[in-house]
Amino acid sequence: MVAGLLGLSIGLGGHPAGERFSAPALGAWTALLGAAAAALAVGVHGRRRAVALGLAGGLLYEAADLALKAVAGSTGVADAAVSPWTWVALPATAGAFFCFQRGLQGDRPLAVIALMTAATNAGSIAGALLVFGDPLGRTGGLAALHAAALGLVVVAACRLASAGARMAKVQA
Repeated sequence: MVAGLLGLSIGLGGHPAGERFSAPALGAWTALLGAAAAALAVGVHGRRRAVALGLAGGLLYEAADLALKAVAGSTGVADAAVSPWTWVALPATAGAFFCFQRGLQGDRPLAVIALMTAATNAGSIAGALLVFGDPLGRTGGLAALHAAALGLVVVAACRLASAGARMAKVQA
């Protein structure tokens, strides 16, 4: 995990956050995330409800992250306060918080945490690439390094999640 995260940090820099993005694409992306989160939060019942709420929370945190990335490109505090993306981020963050907290009250909190984290991170990376046009790397070599580093992070996260699940079974 550490090697992957260090690899991702090599060669950072470039355009300021939020400067290059398509407002309609970001609006569509965040609307899609909100609709998917609502479907999970309202539509899933029974034993899978807690993990569905964790996933819904992750999708909403992802929407908030991307909206705040757009706000970060504002020219000042006054612009950020009136940015429509601030008003997307606020309810998305509140909804994510409540979904996640309610999901944690179920019988599988580690699964809820893993799904929330995975949805937030994977979706934010995809959104940065697709909506904001962030490059994986400024050069072909950096792109390859970052892709490999991202792969290491994903493998490490999967191993940590399965180890956590095994520990939870032993404790139960």
